[in-house]
Amino acid sequence: MFRIQVESFIKKINFMSKELKNFVGMDISKSWFDAAVVFSENPDQVVHQQFAQNAEGFGKFLEWLSERKVSLDESTLFCMENTGIYSKSLVDFLTGKNLLVWVEMPLRIKKAGGFERGTDDKLAAIKIAYYALRQQDKAQYWRPVQSKTFYHTERQDNGIHKSANGSCK
Repeated sequence: MFRIQVESFIKKINFMSKELKNFVGMDISKSWFDAAVVFSENPDQVVHQQFAQNAEGFGKFLEWLSERKVSLDESTLFCMENTGIYSKSLVDFLTGKNLLVWVEMPLRIKKAGGFERGTDDKLAAIKIAYYALRQQDKAQYWRPVQSKTFYHTERQDNGIHKSANGSCK
């Protein structure tokens, strides 16, 4: 069934943006992440690999992409589900390299793929890559936010300062 879905939108690719050429789907877990790449020139060709969820794994990930001739520029879209703290370090790493990162709500990806039973991390990464290809015109690129705690600022404006143990001074 997944093969049929892929074939149904391959014909539409010619009408889509020519700027994005590579779509990297990533399924994130606590200790590792799976990455799959779909190439717009040949959407049937998919490559997959699993990497450690740490700085060394991130470096190997970029090497792996380079070996497969995946450009690390604005022609490649990195897409992943928002997994909270598990995806944060990878998002920070990729945005630090000025790459296009799309962090999508898991429910949107699941709804776009239809109901399917039984999935693994590899298949999830592939589905996310195809989701990015199909929905690229709806991509919302991740932008880092300046780190300021609103709570602290609001309390200071009111003349109240909270200590580390929660008591007011």
